[in-house]
Amino acid sequence: MKELAKKRWFVFLLGILLAILVLLGIGVVLYCNGYRITYPQQFETSWDAVSGFAAWFGVGVSILSAAASVAAIWFAVRVADKQNKIALFEKRYELYDIAISCRLFAAMLERKKDIDKAFLAAFYKIPADTQKADVSLVRERSSLIALKVVQFSFLFKDQKILTYMRKVMNLMMEILTGYLNGKETLEDKTQDFLTLIKDAQFAEILKTMEKELNLK
Repeated sequence: MKELAKKRWFVFLLGILLAILVLLGIGVVLYCNGYRITYPQQFETSWDAVSGFAAWFGVGVSILSAAASVAAIWFAVRVADKQNKIALFEKRYELYDIAISCRLFAAMLERKKDIDKAFLAAFYKIPADTQKADVSLVRERSSLIALKVVQFSFLFKDQKILTYMRKVMNLMMEILTGYLNGKETLEDKTQDFLTLIKDAQFAEILKTMEKELNLK
């Protein structure tokens, strides 16, 4: 089918070329025999008409230039707005991912996973089975996450998100700090953390964040 289509296009183009050559040949023959294109006297150039046309043509060009400038500005604004929305989505999604990671961290604590391994697996996707004891890494990464809590108030409109996530993050940091300092009695803090994550309000917080992630 492709070969047939190519042949048809070739024949079509060849026909156009032959038609052009024939018309040129006829024109040359007529020209050689004295035929010329002439105009009657009434079709003499009217300079007033030419001036009027030039004036209106200038107006048309000005209007088109203005329209093109407006279109260019509108397009630039749309592009900038889209880029801002993408940047806002990325920042919001980073915080939403932290909230989801808190839920995963809670699930791993319920399964009696080691706190350091549960934290690195939930927040940094490092499989617990491949981890080695690295207290400094847990301390460094947990500090970075704790600094992001304040961003909830700037990136999400609903202030309930900040209030609730601050409670969740404070409890998580107490659990991690207790672990890093060698304290063994963390069951009460762990239970409070699990209670917050299982609460229906946390599910509502996640839904609210998902709605604000939609930037339409």
